[in-house]
Amino acid sequence: MSNRVLLGNRGAQYGLYVSRPGVDVTSTSTTGGMAFDSNVVENPRVVGYGQGVLSPRTTGDQTFDGAKAIYTASPSASHNVRITHGLSYEPLIFVRWSYEGDLSSSKAARTYNVGHVSSTYTHFYTTGFGANWYAINEIGMGLVAEVDSTYLYIASMEYGCTGKSSYLTFNQTAQHQKFAGIDIYYAYVITDSTHKGVML
Repeated sequence: MSNRVLLGNRGAQYGLYVSRPGVDVTSTSTTGGMAFDSNVVENPRVVGYGQGVLSPRTTGDQTFDGAKAIYTASPSASHNVRITHGLSYEPLIFVRWSYEGDLSSSKAARTYNVGHVSSTYTHFYTTGFGANWYAINEIGMGLVAEVDSTYLYIASMEYGCTGKSSYLTFNQTAQHQKFAGIDIYYAYVITDSTHKGVML
């Protein structure tokens, strides 16, 4: 069992120190292993960061899945990403995203918090003569993120808008109109602080 609490001298600095589970509080070579350090002016510390681009979604439930489920369903798809954070607990993460129109000189002039808009409306009607009328409207926009003790998952909810309608007889077929959504530009920061239960 490792030492986890120290009040006194640690690496030529005096203070109160509490290490994370499995980390020896007396080890000064440990980076980011402290749950509390009275000498740290700014908490939490950044342990990872990055950025990228996600395409609109094309597979799975395109309106309601979470980021981990989206990645699990299509791990090689360009609409999601999984990032190893190297910590053995769920860290506090910060994610911001933009559309291409929000960029200026390759920098984000406007960013959005993690969030999305998703909805589905379905209507089905059958006449007494055997003809069916069916309509479905779907919309998906925004970005979702999720973190566990191994990975950070980021996924696009951009599905655009879809409307299907048909009056089915022997010589008519369904019609399908769709705006396919647009790319999302994202950036993330991973800290050594523990997850607070909300995506920041």
